[in-house]
Amino acid sequence: MDNIAEQLDNSQLINSDDTTPLAIAKGKELVQGENEPQTIVEGFQQALEKYPDGKFIYIHGEGEEEEQTYQETWERAHSILAKLQSQGIIPGTKVILQLENSLDFISCFWSCLLGGLVPILTPVVLDSSLSSSKGKNEVLTQFLPDLVPFYIITTENNISKIKKILELNDCDRIIAIDTPEIESQKVQYHSQKPEDLAYIIFSSGTTGKPKLITMKIGTFIYRNFSRLKKSQNKKLLNTVNLFPLHSGLGNPYMMINDVIKIHIELDTFIKNPLIFLDTIEKNQVNMSVLTNFIAITLIEALQNESHRTWDLSMIKIIGIGTETINYQIISSLLNKLAPYGLKSEVIKPIYGMSELGTITIAKELVLKTSADAGTFVEVGKPRSGVSVRIVDDQNRLLHEKQIGRIQVIGSSMTSGYYQNPQGNENLFTSDGWMNTGDLGFLENGSLTITGREKEIIIINGAKYPCSMIEILAEEVDGVSQGYTSACGVRTKDSITEELAIFFHTPLSETKDLAVICQNIRIKIVKGLSINPTYLIPLSKEAIPLTITGKIQRFKLKESFEDGEFQDIVNSVAQILEQELAKNFTAPRNLTEEMLAQIWLDVLNLESKDRNQTNLDIYANFFDLGGHSLAIPSLITKIKQVFSIELPVRQLFETSTIAQLAECIDRHKQDKNHKFSVIEDQFSYLVPLQVNGDKPNFFLVPGGSGGIPELQIYAKLVYLLGQDQPVYGFQATGLQQKGKKSITIAELASKYIQEMRILQPTGPYVVGGECIG
Repeated sequence: MDNIAEQLDNSQLINSDDTTPLAIAKGKELVQGENEPQTIVEGFQQALEKYPDGKFIYIHGEGEEEEQTYQETWERAHSILAKLQSQGIIPGTKVILQLENSLDFISCFWSCLLGGLVPILTPVVLDSSLSSSKGKNEVLTQFLPDLVPFYIITTENNISKIKKILELNDCDRIIAIDTPEIESQKVQYHSQKPEDLAYIIFSSGTTGKPKLITMKIGTFIYRNFSRLKKSQNKKLLNTVNLFPLHSGLGNPYMMINDVIKIHIELDTFIKNPLIFLDTIEKNQVNMSVLTNFIAITLIEALQNESHRTWDLSMIKIIGIGTETINYQIISSLLNKLAPYGLKSEVIKPIYGMSELGTITIAKELVLKTSADAGTFVEVGKPRSGVSVRIVDDQNRLLHEKQIGRIQVIGSSMTSGYYQNPQGNENLFTSDGWMNTGDLGFLENGSLTITGREKEIIIINGAKYPCSMIEILAEEVDGVSQGYTSACGVRTKDSITEELAIFFHTPLSETKDLAVICQNIRIKIVKGLSINPTYLIPLSKEAIPLTITGKIQRFKLKESFEDGEFQDIVNSVAQILEQELAKNFTAPRNLTEEMLAQIWLDVLNLESKDRNQTNLDIYANFFDLGGHSLAIPSLITKIKQVFSIELPVRQLFETSTIAQLAECIDRHKQDKNHKFSVIEDQFSYLVPLQVNGDKPNFFLVPGGSGGIPELQIYAKLVYLLGQDQPVYGFQATGLQQKGKKSITIAELASKYIQEMRILQPTGPYVVGGECIG
């Protein structure tokens, strides 16, 4: 943190002539207190002195409770350390904790820290938990070669399981702690340096393979012990945790900084969500952290609960975080719990990550709107000792209200990923800031998250956060909150990325499912002008979650592309087709008949008799398989048949034959009739191929410069490949009667303006053709 001010001053700027404040926010300076602990042992000793009556409570199974005071944990840690040292394990040795009982896990974690061992906080593969057992052994075994040499700490009855699951033959590397050394006073504390490794923790793995996050001794002391003296006058808190102790959210609950620290196993909570409220009342809990997933689980459990009463008035803070916060879900939870004394001001949106800890905290639940990305929950200003900035893809500082990549820096930041130089190169910038992988904007120094860089879908040339698509889908009646995921998918026949929306609904009737699918499609098309290719209803159990309840989009994507959901896709298509057939309405006039024939040609649909169409006039273009790549051809044919230059957006506004025919007939009767799309919504930039990481290729057409002229580039776009983004310009307005002609200079200015909106910085790759 000593060089943060210098780094802030040296940040590269973009649009430096803008009067809007730069997108950089710095938390309060941290002042070094007197007699702060310099070692882990000193930190524990000071914490034990401050909290003499403190204890851990572990709730598991069907609600069984176990207690262990901080002093008992301290003594147990010494006994375990004595046994480990008697086995010849020396400081710096990596130790993998495989302990089902949280009190054992905490005691062993403490013992490693005291003796200079390096605990590896990994998923526990021994249990058969509901929420996170699938694939946990694969997650751990793929990293074992990177951790050699290592020891595994478990209990006696689990040694054979560990050997089988992890395919280990060396029993000497597995140590049971059931019978620790009695003479724990023989332990030797290790004199660690600030740069020594304290522990390694797994990242959540939301978007792919987890990473091993390293934590140095100096950073660990700063995170856990640096504020012991400063908080003497603060009211002490009782806290409750639902997250596994090996996770980034659960890990802080193993340290001493509150009076009572309660850990409820996540699977115990899932079986009986109301145990969370029972525990809060019984132990006078003041603080907790929840997620969208936990909130929606509580809401569902409270649906039919009318005879129970709780007093939740003692709660001071409920942090909401770990993913893009769903405002509707959290508001619904507040409404459900208000009768029990929960105050709305206790909700504090937070933003953090295992690599740094808590980054920002908001004072209240507030929505912020961005013209570029929609409406999201503000997560607050940086906490003390942390700074946040927003940059473009060239690491140049943006201005407030501009969406960009979120970067952070602070004293509690990780030193990097274990044995992963490529990962570290991607994690840190040359000036020491950390890339979070998230997108967002600052306003008045307060941060709003809009999505993740890798959770962006590019459709029609625009970037859409997956979370924005999911929020719209969950506004449809019948769609369960918190179980929706939008993904970009490809099949073997795809020439571009397609949108798939996975969702859960409690409704199972065929008619209900058809209505829900149709309404989701209408909501997305109307709201964003994009069309989901696949709508896939799933059971809750079929939606993969991380240990903190985040939906793993990458797993849904992989499963889809492996064909695992093909039966569901076929079933949904059949249901929609059957519902459409029940209420079939044939074309009623010549315009509708001509449009139906155009749709048949563009969508490659076969009619039983080419002299008579068989399309329902109320069928949606997008329900029949229409997509953005078919729109230019459709517009061209409509122009040829009706002599009308149809705005692209019109197809999203009037997407049935009946609607479009009515619009065309009105236009033919009244030449002054305007389509529903206003002039300002016209876009000169037309997406021809939007996928790929190569530099965008912009193509200028010859002739009159409309969409039909861009079709000359179709083969070129195909030959350039699926990883080359290509955009074409259209020059509508050059030859429109009754309108002022636009000059080449004016047209070039329009092109440049829209090109910079899509790609703010150069170099630019531009091409074109000329008719001579």
